[in-house]
Amino acid sequence: MRVMETIQSAKARENWAKTFDNVFFKGPALIQKNDRVNLFMSGPHMNVWLRQQFPLEYTFAKEDGVHMVSLTGIPDIFGYGDTITEAGHDLAEHLKVLTEEMYEDFERFATQRPHDIPYLLQLSMMQTQQFEQLIAVTADG
Repeated sequence: MRVMETIQSAKARENWAKTFDNVFFKGPALIQKNDRVNLFMSGPHMNVWLRQQFPLEYTFAKEDGVHMVSLTGIPDIFGYGDTITEAGHDLAEHLKVLTEEMYEDFERFATQRPHDIPYLLQLSMMQTQQFEQLIAVTADG
């Protein structure tokens, strides 16, 4: 028995607009096709949950005039620059590449870097400039 109602994939396809709106306005849905069950969740709902459980926090350092910034949840990826803005841009570029790797081979990525996934999912729903702005705001105080 599932706690949540499961929608058969044929029914979801028949009523796609209704299914899509229900997920967006009411919450997640389980959609089943044969023995496969998928969780269908809207971006805004996913973002709320991810930000509560896996907040985007940054670490800043400056050594020999070079700024360094990293996302605390993914501590082995760094951005460097002469300013915090440049370091933030560099970090965003590195994380963009990591996100692309995640989507290219999710199964492999999930076994090798599982702790990175919640942070990368959040970042994948943002524009690069939004992410860089978050870093700048955090650095300012």
